[in-house]
Amino acid sequence: MSIVSFIYDKANISTENYCLFETQGVIQNDGNNVQNQSIGRFDLMHDGSAYLLIGTNRLAGKIVPLKKAIAVSQKVLSHDKDKSSTSPNNEYVDVDYNIKAIIKYKFLFNKRPDLIL
Repeated sequence: MSIVSFIYDKANISTENYCLFETQGVIQNDGNNVQNQSIGRFDLMHDGSAYLLIGTNRLAGKIVPLKKAIAVSQKVLSHDKDKSSTSPNNEYVDVDYNIKAIIKYKFLFNKRPDLIL
């Protein structure tokens, strides 16, 4: 039987900033890989409002707290671990997930985009 462990250590929580974007609809591309590519420009105003410019579309949004916080985790494979490690029930621990960050807020873009010409 496999056991999955979630490891939360405040000393190891990343100081990097993570954020969550929620949009109405789908952001589509032409089928190319968008990894490490810029998809648009994000502007955050002092009053908590935000703008996301993608191509000729501008989405207006705001920052809102999440109802439940979300953990950003990183999987640690079993071959990276000491094979002799066991759980309190003497069952082998296959996988660990290290908690890297906790997200408590999101940027909500729930209105239709404005067309910028």
